[in-house]
Amino acid sequence: MNHANLYEKDAAIKRAEYVKELNYTDKEYKKNIRKRMFKYKDNAKGLYNTRLTAEQELVMYESHGLDDLKWYALDILSQNIEYCEVLECKTPKEQVAKAIEFLKDSCDEDYLKHLGEFSTKNGNTWYVPVDRMINWIDCYMIQREVFFKYANGEDSLLYAPHYFTNNILLMLVFTDNEEEDFENDLDEVMNVYSTLVEGIAEILEDMPEDREIDDLFHIDDRKLKKNAKEINKLAQDYLDFIGQQVDDEEDLEIDG
Repeated sequence: MNHANLYEKDAAIKRAEYVKELNYTDKEYKKNIRKRMFKYKDNAKGLYNTRLTAEQELVMYESHGLDDLKWYALDILSQNIEYCEVLECKTPKEQVAKAIEFLKDSCDEDYLKHLGEFSTKNGNTWYVPVDRMINWIDCYMIQREVFFKYANGEDSLLYAPHYFTNNILLMLVFTDNEEEDFENDLDEVMNVYSTLVEGIAEILEDMPEDREIDDLFHIDDRKLKKNAKEINKLAQDYLDFIGQQVDDEEDLEIDG
């Protein structure tokens, strides 16, 4: 989660209520967002999602439509509220249990249907954004455990390289067809998502006791730098690991 755009729980709830009441027509939305872009120029925030600049929000609208943009903004706020509720837990064990509860709640057919609007298919493989997973992965700093288990080799369930550049994590769903009909492949999407949820839950349950969730409302610069250093090291280790796998496969082909 982006600390600069994280709301306290009450503020997140109020923001969600505000966004729910926004019912622009396309014409009204474009007029308002462009007015903001003109008035505030580079620092204009979006109407629906203040994590995005007005310009980014307009691009997202043009790509996904007004209803999907609104859903996305409300989903981000819902995650914000869930995170606050986890911080409210009194012990690390309770926090982990609550985080797992929210993670498992997202394994829902209606929720995954919405992700189809933001997914792309290349051949017989869907690339599905999994923000809810990445938020808990980030907050507990369990990237190494997750990526080395689920984002390498021929049986990968996650595509991680974009994570190291843009903090984007994609779920890989392999199908027996090349049709771009997300709902037709929803069973496969559900199966992969469920597998990842269970796997991440196990990783969270097995964490060392001294590994706690990052309190982004009070995290200091020293901890932020430490986290960034760990991620930079992970990025290199991960790319080296993937590179070694490719070399090993080529050696096997030559020997064969």
